[in-house]
Amino acid sequence: MKIKYDVTMDDLRFFNEYVWLNSPSIQRNMRILLLFIVTLWMSIAVYMGYLFGEWGVPLTIGSLACIGYALIFKKRWLKRSMKSAMKIYREGDNKNMLGPHEFETAEEYLVARSQLSDGRIQWNGVDKIVETPTHVLIFLGAVSAYVINRGSVMEGDLDAFLAEVKRLWQSHRTVPAIEVSQR
Repeated sequence: MKIKYDVTMDDLRFFNEYVWLNSPSIQRNMRILLLFIVTLWMSIAVYMGYLFGEWGVPLTIGSLACIGYALIFKKRWLKRSMKSAMKIYREGDNKNMLGPHEFETAEEYLVARSQLSDGRIQWNGVDKIVETPTHVLIFLGAVSAYVINRGSVMEGDLDAFLAEVKRLWQSHRTVPAIEVSQR
């Protein structure tokens, strides 16, 4: 089974946003940074209260500032992160990432083709498959995935293709063996 689709910079942006919003490591780092900033601001408010001998105004202003910052922090952080990611993408021409792509399923692997390359990925090399209303992400690692925009499929039936991909992926999934070194 085959599909052909097109990849644009908007699709790469979608992928980066998805990873930033769903990565446990990134979310943990974001919470730690937010906690640090809120603690710093509240410490300044307490110091100002101590310095001026008046606690109400500094603590109120500090609390309101912390609440306001917490409300906009995630959106602002995501916007800055996406701006940085897009800047990095613009450093190269990304000929192999952008443009027309093709997938074809085979019993033992997934065949991926673009303008400049073609290759095979064994089914147990696929980490996970994520479907969103607008995209399908076939992850090969934590920050590596094929991105299929549902609206950019030029040839083939995406739903039938996905059903076949999931069937083959599930039938070949194995739990990797853990090697124990005898040093």
